[in-house]
Amino acid sequence: MDLKENCTNIIFSKHSVQQMFSRKIDKNNVTNSIETGEIIKEYGNEKPYPCYLILNFIDDKPVHIVIAVDL
Repeated sequence: MDLKENCTNIIFSKHSVQQMFSRKIDKNNVTNSIETGEIIKEYGNEKPYPCYLILNFIDDKPVHIVIAVDL
């Protein structure tokens, strides 16, 4: 799946904002990770939306991002 094409509108959950704040990760880091990171796990049967686990590196530190895609 090409997440770059399908993720035109990103909504951050309260939990994700809290985690981003505590880890000093900004929205641009997350957007870049969605666009350039590697999908390492797909949860296609997840409800209500399929989810993806993305791995990327920010300042040489591994970052995992879980996204749900409303196709």
